[in-house]
Amino acid sequence: MDAQQIDEIFNAMITEDLDKLCKLAGAGITREEIEQNYSLVFTLMRNLMIKIEQGDYDYFYSKKNNPMYRNCFVDLLCVSTRGEYIKGIIEDRELREELGLDCYIIKDLIIATGDSEYIKGIIEDREKREELGLVNVGSYIIKDLIIATGDSKYIKGIIEDREKREELGLVNVGGYIIKDLIIATGDSQYIKRIIEDREKREELGLVNLGSYIIKDLIIATGDSEYIKRIIEDKEFREELDLDSNRIKDLIIATGDSKYIKGIIEDRERREKLGLVNLGSYRIKDLMIATGDSEYIKRIIEDREKREELGLVNVGSYIMKDLIIATRDTEYIKEIIEDREKREELGVSIYRVRDLIIATGDTEYIKEIIEDREKREKLGVGSYIINNLVLETDETYIDNFLKSIESEQSFEHSNQVVDLPSNMTIGVEIESEGENSILIKKLTDKFAKGWKCKGDGSLEDGVEVVSPILTGNTSITTEQIINVCGRLSRLRTNSIW
Repeated sequence: MDAQQIDEIFNAMITEDLDKLCKLAGAGITREEIEQNYSLVFTLMRNLMIKIEQGDYDYFYSKKNNPMYRNCFVDLLCVSTRGEYIKGIIEDRELREELGLDCYIIKDLIIATGDSEYIKGIIEDREKREELGLVNVGSYIIKDLIIATGDSKYIKGIIEDREKREELGLVNVGGYIIKDLIIATGDSQYIKRIIEDREKREELGLVNLGSYIIKDLIIATGDSEYIKRIIEDKEFREELDLDSNRIKDLIIATGDSKYIKGIIEDRERREKLGLVNLGSYRIKDLMIATGDSEYIKRIIEDREKREELGLVNVGSYIMKDLIIATRDTEYIKEIIEDREKREELGVSIYRVRDLIIATGDTEYIKEIIEDREKREKLGVGSYIINNLVLETDETYIDNFLKSIESEQSFEHSNQVVDLPSNMTIGVEIESEGENSILIKKLTDKFAKGWKCKGDGSLEDGVEVVSPILTGNTSITTEQIINVCGRLSRLRTNSIW
């Protein structure tokens, strides 16, 4: 990657141009995927940094001297593998101050060195930590550094040394801090010893806390039989203060389909575990965890069994999740097509959309979109149909966009933006309502350069924002008219 491409990365980061960053990263990640799963931002940044490291890294490093690019420089540096460069910045107090690095970023940079011994050296040197601003800070910062060493023995040493924990600010902190350290040891037997030793748990501050902490430790043992033993031991469960939600999580964590089915089928056993009359979603989660499509179908089809399990007259998302969990396309279609069956199962029309999508059958989805008689039979309205378009293919979506071309084109408009030619403007168009998802997904296709984002003033809507426009030009007028026309068609009309 050369200097020009590195400049493009920095400029795209400043303008928050995800499409450009994804293109430069060249790793197959799209803006849409990032919007659905923000954790992919790390992957995107890492891929960009790999390309920078393979190219003109010295030019990248020089960006630290430009105030405009410093924040972007630091964000990228935190995912670099050039440990010596990173250490150079950590060790240079004047440069740290110039870059405005706070304790959170310094922590990320220390971890980014990937040097276990270097990280330990900072943890052990209080004077160094003070100089870096890592004393009297949030305990999770020190916890993250300890875990980043990747040294099980070292982590255990800190857990077992109360005096050391006090010096590091790891005493009388939320139990999740110590819990994370224990799990980071990766030592199943060590974790079990702590779970079994109440006195030790008290000393570590792991008693009388949310039961999710103990639940996480039990699961971290990775020992299915050990987990089952705790589930079946009522006295020990009570001593560990495990509520029904955590018991459900432990049952699923066994990963044993036969064992899970045994609990589902035995009402008396479920009562002993507190899994009766405590929310149908618990049973739903257990059923899905069996991973047995035919078993899930049998329960869906057996109303009497569903009544016994508390799966009648429940939120329609419960049954929707179970139907999808069968992973049987033809079965899902059968339920979609049988309106009477859907009503008996309590599947609302909005969940029908989810079922249609779950078939994964693009041609079937197109058939529903295009066949008015079929749509009427299914009882699906324009909102659902318009959103199903997103589940088809690029060609189909392009044809859909052509169908919403504004009836009022620029050529037929006598309205022109009348502002000084040297004035720049921006336009924000708010849209409230059912088609907001469709608008958000398609804005970049029908309005190049415009962005779609949420807005706190809207209950169920989006805001479409223009790029910088120049006053008194035909291009500006054309963009505004065309975008407004297409948004209006998306907002108010049934397309098909």
